[in-house]
Amino acid sequence: RAFEEKRGYYADPDAVSIFNLEFIEGDPQTALEEPVTVILTESMAKKYFGDESPLNKTLRINKSRNFYTVKGVIKDVDHNTHFKYDYLISFSTFIRALRGNEGLLNSHTWKALYAYLLIKENNTIEEAGSKIDSFMEDFFSFYGPLEEIKKQTQIHFQPVKDIHLHSNLESEPGSNSSIIYIYTFCATALLILLIAGINFINISTAQAVKRIREVGIRKVLGAYRRQLVRQFITESMLLVIISAFLAVLLCYLALPYYNDLSGKQLEFWSVFNVVNFLTIFFLVLFIGLIAGSYPSLFMANFRPVYAIKGQRSPGTSVNLFRKILVSFQFAISIFLIFSTLIIYDQMEFFIKKDLGFDKDKLAAIKLYGNLEDQFFRNRQAFKSELLKNAAISDVAVTSTLLGDRFSIEFLVPEGTPQGVELPSARFLRVDEDFVETLNLSVISGTSFKNRSIDSKYYIINEAAVKAYDFENPLGQKVTNDYTGNTGEIVGVIKDFHFASLHNSIEPLVLDLNPYWANHLIVRIKEGRISDTIEYLKNKVNEIAPGHLFMYTFIDDKLDRLYLSENRISSIFRAFSLIAIFISCLGLFGLSAYSAELRTREIGIRKVLGSSVTDILRLLTGEFIVWIIAANIIALPAAWFMMDKWLNNFAYKVHIGAAPFIISTLIAFVFTFITVSYKSLKAALGDPLISIKYD
Repeated sequence: RAFEEKRGYYADPDAVSIFNLEFIEGDPQTALEEPVTVILTESMAKKYFGDESPLNKTLRINKSRNFYTVKGVIKDVDHNTHFKYDYLISFSTFIRALRGNEGLLNSHTWKALYAYLLIKENNTIEEAGSKIDSFMEDFFSFYGPLEEIKKQTQIHFQPVKDIHLHSNLESEPGSNSSIIYIYTFCATALLILLIAGINFINISTAQAVKRIREVGIRKVLGAYRRQLVRQFITESMLLVIISAFLAVLLCYLALPYYNDLSGKQLEFWSVFNVVNFLTIFFLVLFIGLIAGSYPSLFMANFRPVYAIKGQRSPGTSVNLFRKILVSFQFAISIFLIFSTLIIYDQMEFFIKKDLGFDKDKLAAIKLYGNLEDQFFRNRQAFKSELLKNAAISDVAVTSTLLGDRFSIEFLVPEGTPQGVELPSARFLRVDEDFVETLNLSVISGTSFKNRSIDSKYYIINEAAVKAYDFENPLGQKVTNDYTGNTGEIVGVIKDFHFASLHNSIEPLVLDLNPYWANHLIVRIKEGRISDTIEYLKNKVNEIAPGHLFMYTFIDDKLDRLYLSENRISSIFRAFSLIAIFISCLGLFGLSAYSAELRTREIGIRKVLGSSVTDILRLLTGEFIVWIIAANIIALPAAWFMMDKWLNNFAYKVHIGAAPFIISTLIAFVFTFITVSYKSLKAALGDPLISIKYD
């Protein structure tokens, strides 16, 4: 059985107690002590060994010549954590693999491992952190005094519970989220809830006109004001309770779609647990009281004499209050529309931006095990065999795929004095065909083509030229601090985006060292992708029978760098549609009330010669004024927030006039359509019936 596994780590014996690993089989005390041993999660053990016990059976991992003995089975990671694993290899295996490379084994600066500390119960993180300086003075003493040490490296403690939402450091064990997005979505949900609450207040006070006589009669018959308030608040609470039940039902029905949209795997009962149900209960209570209080007080304050007569006035302060609320509703909707447009523009920018190389139709095949052995036995013959296929135009190898984070190392120019602080650079090990396969632009010197891999050669990008302040880098002798290899810089390439557009382009060094390669890069011609992948699969199976063929496309890998932003864009679009829909519902109700309130006025105007256009202008004009006010409030706030969000990206769109114009037009179009229906119906009505109204 062979599978691709991506969640394996080396772990020392203390990991058992620090992470509270629950053993199903094996001895927790000794499972991670011996070299070339491994412990598996329950699901992985079942995947490879079925229902048999895996204890003391063996697995071959990656290109290792050793077979790893299974020394334990632990429970699956079934809780939320940044650190998810399927298997753990004993740390002594890692130490043994480094024998012969004492420089790395004894390095104080090689950042290859994750260090977890368990702090004693009677101590705090702050207390432990206060002792970091003394540790650094001892451990990094070769840098000199503490001030010099801190220029070179920093150490701080980070609580594990804070990592997923508060950390975005390089090489995290898993992809993290951001607390900013949680706050954003919560705030947006509350804004939408606020829009709905405003609708409820507006429509309740508008419909109160129809209950004027009821209130008047009740008061004449002896009803107290508090009794009326209690009655109307109870009605509000019942409506909110019914809404809450409907909301839970809608959540249940929409959860599969939400999981697809967000990339999560939430289950209904994990969302609606006891804590969340209590939250909903108090939210219902709060909304019912707040949204119901104003309408109930407004209706309870009707004077009996005027109420029994059914008197009403379109020019009251209540009407003004309603329009202010409508304006605020649309301000929220316009804010969301503007934000959605900016997020969409930024996503389009990511997709269309010229990255400085040709990313299309580049397939990357994982080199490991027998395939790796066969490839490096006769590298050129292997590549020539693939190039016989007319659909394949170029073949190269690389140590790391574009989109992943490259190794951070140092170039030391010949003649550099001891102790001089040098900039770091990203390193990528490639072969002689890499530059041509990616269509990178060589601006001076040459590529690696026809260069011997027995000698050391480097190519650097423009950012590295600036960082190292090279006046003429060609022919410059440099030493790689990591490998100790000295070689010659033979070319300079134009800067290209080898990482996320969240970050600016860093200094990059291409090292002609194909034997460190982990991936075969194949450029496929247009229209031949599916049959070429099948050809590659068959060819790999022919060369390395039983080999698990693993591949990815470079453009897909780069697109995944913006997966979080794409999901945010989709969610914001949904939020915007919901917000504008709810706002239009409220506007529709208010425009219907306004038209009803002015029915007699409309009839008289028509008798006196007003046209349908005049009536429409009269009824829609007042709402348009309030939407203009909403734009004046919303657009500056939206611009400020989106400008802050765009600062997260080194490369970003400029906020021009288009989002302002489009947001305004959308608001006006929806307002006009919503208001026009009732206004047109009132304008086309029979004026005689309108004058006799009520």
